[in-house]
Amino acid sequence: MAFWDSWFAPKCDSCGTKIVGQPPIRHEGGSICPTCHEAALAAEAKRKEEADARRAAEEAARARLKEQRRFGTDPRNER
Repeated sequence: MAFWDSWFAPKCDSCGTKIVGQPPIRHEGGSICPTCHEAALAAEAKRKEEADARRAAEEAARARLKEQRRFGTDPRNER
C-alpha cells in the first residue's frame, strides 16, 4: 500500500510537495509539511521579536518625552 499512500498523499499548501510518512500539519487554515511548518514558526518568532523590539523602543522614546515635560509651565516662556 506504500505506493498508493504516496500516490494519493496530500500536497503541502506552501511548497507543493507531497506529504508522505507523517500527517500534514494544520497551520493558519492550510495543510503544510513539517519543513514548511518549522519555517513558518521561525518567521512568526522573528516577527514577534521585531514587534517586541519596536514596542520597547517606542516605550523608551515615550519615557524620554515624559522626562522633558514639566507640569505647570508654559513652554513658550522657556528660552
